[in-house]
Amino acid sequence: MPPPSQTEVFDEADLVERAKNGETEAFTELVNRYERKIYRLAKHIAQNDEDAEDVLVALGFSQFRVRHHNEIARIELPAEDFARATIHLEDEAGHELMIEASTSWAYVGAGLVVVYMLITYGVFGVFANLALFVHIAFIFAGLVLLGSTLTLPGIAGIVLTIGMAVDSNVLIYERIREENHAGRSILASLDAGFNRAFATIVDSNVTMFVAAAILYFLGSGPVRGFAVSLALGILTTIVTAVTMTRMMIAVWYHYARPTKLPI
Repeated sequence: MPPPSQTEVFDEADLVERAKNGETEAFTELVNRYERKIYRLAKHIAQNDEDAEDVLVALGFSQFRVRHHNEIARIELPAEDFARATIHLEDEAGHELMIEASTSWAYVGAGLVVVYMLITYGVFGVFANLALFVHIAFIFAGLVLLGSTLTLPGIAGIVLTIGMAVDSNVLIYERIREENHAGRSILASLDAGFNRAFATIVDSNVTMFVAAAILYFLGSGPVRGFAVSLALGILTTIVTAVTMTRMMIAVWYHYARPTKLPI
């Protein structure tokens, strides 16, 4: 890890001065930074057999300690404030571990969905997966535009909307298959499948959006984070699972001119 930038040094020096003046928040932030380095170091050593001193140097931990350890040690705060800061650090470390674990399992879940769609629907599954990736990108873009922080409930909301987006594609594809088995041509089956499944998809998404709105206005904290990611996922589902998938299938049909449906 490269040494801290000049901006970071100035920021830390400013925090030290503010903490000396009795600002509890500044002291807590200093302790947070100090302990986060220790946490990352412990995690790094647990995963590798490198020499501990080399890891300390690589993380810039010794530089931080030399520069600010004495200043932090001279700050005097009431015992309850120090205890509050310590509890906050323990909660933060646990929260980081839960975020990492949840993110890993979200990747696993999304990967299983991708594999299932490929196996079940073939080339149509490829279209659904491409739309799914755009769907996830739209959700993150919306979170950035809204200035929202991704939390554990937010990750749960994103995973839920992944299932909802794929479910919309499944409804459309199964409807297309039924229309084709009923004797319709490929083009007529594609058109009927999208048109007749659209009403069902809209109804299910509207009810879910109402539920998300209720959670947002009546809930607080993590519940709101879940509601925001869920609402964004519902809105993007209509664009990706219906409009975008239909566009890709139309382009495929125009160039491939298939004699039978690949589902």
